[in-house]
Amino acid sequence: MKGTSCTYKKVFVYALFVFLLGGCATIKPSALNQGIQSINISQESIALLSIKVSNKYKPSYQPKIMYVFVWENGKDDNKRYSFKVEDPYKEIENEYNEYLISFQLTPGKYKLRELFAQSGMFPVRGTFSMPIYSVFEIEANKIIYLGHIEASIKEKTNADELRAGPVIPLIDQAVTGASGGTFVIEITDLFKNDIDFFKKQYPYLSSYNIENRTLPQWKKPTEQDMQ
Repeated sequence: MKGTSCTYKKVFVYALFVFLLGGCATIKPSALNQGIQSINISQESIALLSIKVSNKYKPSYQPKIMYVFVWENGKDDNKRYSFKVEDPYKEIENEYNEYLISFQLTPGKYKLRELFAQSGMFPVRGTFSMPIYSVFEIEANKIIYLGHIEASIKEKTNADELRAGPVIPLIDQAVTGASGGTFVIEITDLFKNDIDFFKKQYPYLSSYNIENRTLPQWKKPTEQDMQ
């Protein structure tokens, strides 16, 4: 029975991931990571953002962000991209995780849709989906900063609030706060502070100009936004 339950959970998480991926063919690495010593923006530009995520509803289950999903915006056949997120640069147990996120795209208009996260370990492992749904544009040969996102999970108290994750598997999602919680999201401009962190983590950034394109303040996405 335990083996069957574990297999079911794995299948569900995989199915959810494929659904959120929305047809993306591959998962791309983050634009900046410890495995590279230089970058090239001649073909694809780079977007940067910082994220602090916390679970105040179920503090023992702090979400760990795994992937970021970005779609082309304003096209009938919009391409869909997924990017791996590097390990958090700061972790405070039972309080929060902080990330420096980067992804590389060809020039165009895009929508930063969701961030996929997980928390816990066998036999309880929850899955979270952070709904951003914010539009941005990136030009050729640029490195842009999209802002600082602070996302905390609180208890969901009314039907209008979006769940922090799916309902199934029932026990895992309830115990971790994914199904019974909702994300409270705030986007702020911490340009100088964040870029200092990025340059400390990735020294080669110091030779590039980085433009501040902080996203507008977050609002709950409509059904049309989420299409």
